[in-house]
Amino acid sequence: MKLLKSAHYCALLFLLLFSKTASLAQEVNIEWTATIGNIHQFSDRTESIVSDEHGDIYVLGMFQDTVDFDPHIGVHNLTASNRSLFIQKINEQGQLIWVKKFEGTGRAWGFDLVADQQGSIYILGEFRGTVDFDIGSGIFNLTSIGTDADIFFAKLDLNGNLSWVKHIIGNDFLTASAIDVDNNGNVYIGGAFQGTADFDPGPGTANMTPAVPSSYESFAAKYDANGHLVWAKSYGGYTSDELNDLTVDNNGNVLATGYFNTTADFDPGVGTYHLTSEGNSDIYILKLDTNGNFVWASSLGTNSDDQGLALVTDAANNVYITGMAKLTLHDIDPGPGMHPVFGHGGEECFLLKLDAAGNFSWGKVIGGPNDDKGISMAIDAFDNIYLSGIFQDSMEVIVGLDTNKLHVFSQGIYDDDGFILKLNTSGDIIWGKSVGAHVAHTDSENNICIDNKANVYLASSFWGPSSFTPLGGHQSTPHGGWDIFLMKLNQDNLVGSCFLDLNQNCQKESHEIGLEGRRLIINPGNIIVQTNRSGLWSADELPAGNYTIVADTTGGWSTTCLTAQPFTVVSPDAYTIVPEMGFVANYPCPAPNISLFAPTLRPGFSNQSVFVRVCNDYNGTDSLQNNYVVVTLHDSLTVQSATVPYTNLGNNSFQVDIGDLKPGECEQFHFRCILSANTTLGSSLCMNAQLFPVDSCALDSIPTATPDSISPCLTPYDWSHLVIRPECNNDTIIFTIINTGDGDMTCFSQVRLFIDGQYIWLDSVQLQSGQSQQFIFPGDGRTWRLEVDQHPFHPGTSLPSATIELCGDGSNWTPDLVNILPQNDADPIIDIFCGVVQGSYDPNDKRGFPLGVGPTHDILPGQDLEYVIRFQNTGTDTAFNIVILDTLSSHFDLLSVQSGVSSDDYSFELLGNGVLKWTFSNIMLPDSNVNEPLSHGFVTFKVAQAPNLPNGTVLLNKAAIYFDFNLPIITNSAHHTIHKKVFTINVDQVASPTSMIRIFPNPTTGILNIDYPSSQSYQIVLYDNLGRILLSKKAEQQQTELDISEINPGIYFVTIYNQEKSIVRKIIKN
Repeated sequence: MKLLKSAHYCALLFLLLFSKTASLAQEVNIEWTATIGNIHQFSDRTESIVSDEHGDIYVLGMFQDTVDFDPHIGVHNLTASNRSLFIQKINEQGQLIWVKKFEGTGRAWGFDLVADQQGSIYILGEFRGTVDFDIGSGIFNLTSIGTDADIFFAKLDLNGNLSWVKHIIGNDFLTASAIDVDNNGNVYIGGAFQGTADFDPGPGTANMTPAVPSSYESFAAKYDANGHLVWAKSYGGYTSDELNDLTVDNNGNVLATGYFNTTADFDPGVGTYHLTSEGNSDIYILKLDTNGNFVWASSLGTNSDDQGLALVTDAANNVYITGMAKLTLHDIDPGPGMHPVFGHGGEECFLLKLDAAGNFSWGKVIGGPNDDKGISMAIDAFDNIYLSGIFQDSMEVIVGLDTNKLHVFSQGIYDDDGFILKLNTSGDIIWGKSVGAHVAHTDSENNICIDNKANVYLASSFWGPSSFTPLGGHQSTPHGGWDIFLMKLNQDNLVGSCFLDLNQNCQKESHEIGLEGRRLIINPGNIIVQTNRSGLWSADELPAGNYTIVADTTGGWSTTCLTAQPFTVVSPDAYTIVPEMGFVANYPCPAPNISLFAPTLRPGFSNQSVFVRVCNDYNGTDSLQNNYVVVTLHDSLTVQSATVPYTNLGNNSFQVDIGDLKPGECEQFHFRCILSANTTLGSSLCMNAQLFPVDSCALDSIPTATPDSISPCLTPYDWSHLVIRPECNNDTIIFTIINTGDGDMTCFSQVRLFIDGQYIWLDSVQLQSGQSQQFIFPGDGRTWRLEVDQHPFHPGTSLPSATIELCGDGSNWTPDLVNILPQNDADPIIDIFCGVVQGSYDPNDKRGFPLGVGPTHDILPGQDLEYVIRFQNTGTDTAFNIVILDTLSSHFDLLSVQSGVSSDDYSFELLGNGVLKWTFSNIMLPDSNVNEPLSHGFVTFKVAQAPNLPNGTVLLNKAAIYFDFNLPIITNSAHHTIHKKVFTINVDQVASPTSMIRIFPNPTTGILNIDYPSSQSYQIVLYDNLGRILLSKKAEQQQTELDISEINPGIYFVTIYNQEKSIVRKIIKN
């Protein structure tokens, strides 16, 4: 696995001139450089470089004559009369540890090397004649047998002593290209052969012959930790093909790339899997399982000579491939999809990402007007990709969201210069550098490796009569002919880790795994970081000073170290390791999170999509098991189809089985619906998605705070559960509150009425299990909302509410008021969305829910917000990639951010300093002129307020949307205002305009007279301002009295209602 290995051809970027190129925030600094070579015109070259787990570096190459291999001021000469193979070990300061050469009457060439996790080194190469492979004090001679060179692979310990060496013979052409090792010490090699070759280095025989013996065929072989053959496989076509690189993923699967032409069979077993090239040679990518069986293969090519030269895999077993291809106006997707790229002419350097199943993730070309190619890759612990290669003339590189150009400094237009790029897993370039010389020539064999501190080591060869001076004043001088160049680059990094501390001693040990998705905040600076799959996190440089990092312990977690740990940055240029943070799970509990959104609701249109996303967030300590989602749609929507199987439960409810979700896993699906043509424009259609079964540990257990001026309920939880069912019956609004729980209510619960967002009326209920109570009001077309409190100790944060609009006279209706107050979806297992029916809308906008009351969009302190960012491609061409950046101010709790449902697959990052980033790679969003319905997209996220915000705080938020490399489109600014008293009571608004009820005198000292215009009986209830019922009376006459003389002076409320109508009046008692 190539976390410890540079890919074959892996970036031998000899920095002859290190050009300073803009980067996002991270800078790369030269720590040391060195040249190695003889004083004559003999060629000395490097072939591969690798770092081990201790941070030591091994360099493999060829030399002749007398060469001093000590990169620093010391002298350590080796002499070889013929070109000989050497391996050199240096530490991170560039000091020589040891160097060994392979001697004999014959010759040996080395092509690749890799280090395992135990410190052993594996070398792959070829030899001819007799060579002594014991580079220590002993002798272990091997003599080639084949008509051409034979293959060898050897294992050395960390001191360079030979453990074993094996050799493979053939009767014709035989070459080796790549070697890798898995976690169990199994060794994998790959290359090409012609004629017949025996791949069993032991006493047995494992002969293979190409389908056409006169042509080349690729091979891959697996050997155990002692070098014994496990299996060998060959594959290819009827003409020549060759394996250029090979790697092993975390599951022991083998990935290979190279080239082939005409038609080739890539199934090395009894089956067949044919691919046919488009040109002289095409790129192939092949995956075999750990037993050598075919998994998948794909190809990429043009009518030119194209090759895959290097590949690596990341922690998620995604595959990255680079090489050269003439991809001008060509499809870079090797699968059935289409992803055209626009090259600059000539051979292009390409970089391609496939997922573990071989599906296209993204691809890009990098280069200039002449020939360019990627010839090396490496990957670091954070899954950043390092790509190096060569280019001519100039090349354009997009660093972040800015355009920069790397320029050649060579004499002739056709001399090659090198480049190195660092990219993240989404393909965004973090920094880019060019390398070259004023006079010297560049070699096409380049290597790069990354150590465990993210230092970058470069090894290459150059030739030229003049000296060169990289940036930083590091003078290096060539010796003669082709010389070796070594360089160490350090990156400005701040790194740390979080791990599962099984023995709770705050020390990470070998058996303790890293924790993914843990969030921490660094102050001063309010910088948030999040760990990757390996439990590691990194941040850009910080100014020198003292800092504190604080761990997020939400969910069922606690730290075994100090939750807040101090650290010091000595220099912004230094590599700073922040103290590790150990975690332990307090109890097993999942962290569910569900979100739902319908981006467009257009009357009479089909294919109106309702998207649902279900996650078990990273802060969960257990899996969601055997789960299902019930989606309930508005009656105006009729389901056409769905992207997953579903069960129709009736009443426009549908069940989707989700199964199990581990922490960090998500599932998304959507329904396609027809919206009734009779739906009123501007009306709000509510729908919800709810996750079952519910584990009570996942719900908030903090008692719900009692509203101001209300007597608190102090009884234990009574197992009640209140729901509200709304109904519009002609011009009458009926809200029915039902106790569906198993227990009788032991306290009164406050009931509140809102009209058009204004707090109007107060009541209370106390219901037995199964009992209900109706509240009946005249429908006047306005937006009426009733809400009721659950018992304070009710599990979770449920606040039942129901809203009715357009019931009665529509002339009083104001659209889009349903969302000004929060929906009853604060619990993580339910999401409610009320979408407004629209014919058209601003294509690139942002909204925050709840919308808030009034022109300043007032919300209560502590109210969570859910934002929706919508975008549309209104350009003139397809958008291939879209990036959204959203910067949150310090008024938001960054640790609470939850990215939600979206129109398309995305990757989400917290970049620090409150920057949220969504990357939609290969989204292929058509422009609105070609396909208007499919030109839209969206993403949602939830975030909590920072605690204790003062009254009047304004929450502003907007997003920048980048379509490919165009200037960003800035959305509108969604804003809310924190207001502790959001609602204004206005009891007179409840009465019908035709109501003739009179209550007098008001104020009163004791007796209230009531004139009721109907002969029907009615109920009179007197409340105090805490919602408590003080008096209740049933009246049979149109005129009656209510004696409140025994009531203390103050403000009270009288409710008068019958089966048809209800009014509330404010009363003052003197």
